[in-house]
Amino acid sequence: MENSCSTKTITEVIKDDAKIICSSDRNDDGTNTPNLYHAEILSETKQINGVLGKEGELILVSENDSGEVGDVDNDGNLHIQLNEDDPQKYSKDDSGNLIYNM
Repeated sequence: MENSCSTKTITEVIKDDAKIICSSDRNDDGTNTPNLYHAEILSETKQINGVLGKEGELILVSENDSGEVGDVDNDGNLHIQLNEDDPQKYSKDDSGNLIYNM
């Protein structure tokens, strides 16, 4: 029986309200991908994991990568640059949600 696991945590602060989302990062095969585990276009000013963003900005939350993990070009295309994960495993669905394909 395993009694501990590593987690990925997202902390959101909007004005005076805080929300903490925490989940296990261990997959059935023992890996802990994806490294990029939260993407959001902000609908209001919000702080996510210590980064303050304003309405309309894209916030990407990742682990095990340093620096910028992605950007949006002038045509609106998202480009993901990860050092420790395969960017080709990421896609978006018809609703614009970021999907990770194992």
